[in-house]
Amino acid sequence: EEDDEEDSEESAEGILAAVLDAKQQGNDAVQVLRERELIVNEGALVQALRALRLSGLYDEVLLLFAEFYSLTAQPEAYAEQMASNEFTAQYVAIFQAMDEMRSRGVQPDLHCYNVMLRVHAKNKSCKQALRLLE
Repeated sequence: EEDDEEDSEESAEGILAAVLDAKQQGNDAVQVLRERELIVNEGALVQALRALRLSGLYDEVLLLFAEFYSLTAQPEAYAEQMASNEFTAQYVAIFQAMDEMRSRGVQPDLHCYNVMLRVHAKNKSCKQALRLLE
C-alpha cells in the first residue's frame, strides 16, 4: 500500500511536470501526456485533468476527458470536466454531465455539487439550487 502511494505521488509529479513543461514551451499538453504515456489508469486521468484545469487549460481538460471517456467512471473526473465547463461558461454541458453521471451510475461528489450550485447562483436560479440540495 505504501508503494502504491509513492507510485501515485510520482505519477502526479510527472503529470504536473509534463503539463507545465508543455504550457511553458507552447506545446500541446494533451499530446505531451499521450507521448509520455502518463495516463495509465483512472487515478492518473484525474490527476491529468486536474493539472490541466489548474493550469488554465480548460479546453484541454474537455479534450482529454472525451478521449479517455472509458476511464471517466469516477466523480473526480466529472468534477474536473464540469469545473472546466464552468470556466468556459458552457453551463448546459454541466447539466448534461450531471445527467450522464447519474445514467452511468456514478455518484456525484461534493465538487460536482459545488459546481452545480455556483452555476445556479450565477443564473440566480434559487429554486433549482434548493432542489439540488434536497
